[in-house]
Formats: sequence, structure tokens, C-alpha cells
Amino acid sequence: MRRKTGILLLTSAAVIAMLSACDSNNQETEEEMALRLQAEMESTEDVSTDSIFANLTPELMGVTSRTIDSQRVIAENFNLNIRAFWDDWGRAMLLDRPSRLTPYPIPY
Repeated sequence: MRRKTGILLLTSAAVIAMLSACDSNNQETEEEMALRLQAEMESTEDVSTDSIFANLTPELMGVTSRTIDSQRVIAENFNLNIRAFWDDWGRAMLLDRPSRLTPYPIPY
């Protein structure tokens, strides 16, 4: 009987501790949210009609792609071009296969 009572008391204490920790986290979250909203209200972002008409789709860089999409495509193409350059350089310098100037058979 004492064992069950001890387990029940420990479990109750753990639940109470968890609930009190959750309450303090919620208060911090509400405070952070209030600070964020205040900062947004104080921001000097231009939301006039002229600024909106000047750039109707600020999130798009091309017709259908965002800035990050365009940057990704440029990075992929740059990477491919560098690798292709080194392949071409190896062929131009005759480094892509062993020399055939030896009298001995060299498998390739």
C-alpha cells in the first residue's frame, strides 16, 4: 500500500511540475508575441499605393520563379559548368587516358 501511495505522490508531483512549466512557457510566448507585434507596428515599411504598384509581385524574380529558385538554378549551372570545364581540360591536356607512346600493350 505504501509503495502505491509513493508512486502516486511522485507521479502527481511530476504532473504538477510539468503543468507549471507549461504555464510559464505560455506566458513567455505571449510576451514574445506582444513584442513582435509591437515591433511590426513600429516598422517603417512603405505600404503606400505607389510602392505596391511599383512591384506587384515582390516575392517573384522571374515570371514563375522566386529569387531563391533562380539562385538555385544559377548555382546548379555554375557547378555543372565547373565540372565540365575540368573534364574538358583533362581531355585537352591529354590526361583522360594513358599515353600510347609506349611499346608495351596498355589496356584502355
